[in-house]
Amino acid sequence: MDYALSKAKKIDGTLESMDLDSKDKNCICISHPRAVLQWKTTLSIQEDGEVNVSTSETRMECLFRHFRNSLAHNRTYVFTDIEKGDTILLEDADEASKKISARILIKTRTLLDWIDVVQSKKQSDVQEESIENKEELTHV
Repeated sequence: MDYALSKAKKIDGTLESMDLDSKDKNCICISHPRAVLQWKTTLSIQEDGEVNVSTSETRMECLFRHFRNSLAHNRTYVFTDIEKGDTILLEDADEASKKISARILIKTRTLLDWIDVVQSKKQSDVQEESIENKEELTHV
């Protein structure tokens, strides 16, 4: 999947270059999964003029934040293709400014597979924690 993580304040140009802009919502190529995500950043300028850009989240946290927001705010669009499988467009936007902060075009099956991976990892962590707690209790 092609993707772009942008530290810019707006991502309109990147959305356009990745053919994910909203100029014609009825015409989008769904054959190629791709994503544009706005990454939370902080800009600081030092007294000597040095500019520092830092991020407050990892790339995965950025991706999952946009997943969560698009699902929570019902900004999801499903495209059905019987031969190739369904594709979903997840869109995140700043509620106050209405500026798009992410668009993710992904096969529905891929999204479900990622959910399974995260859930199995979470279950694995819970099981490991349970084993560690049992070991601590037996050493008391």
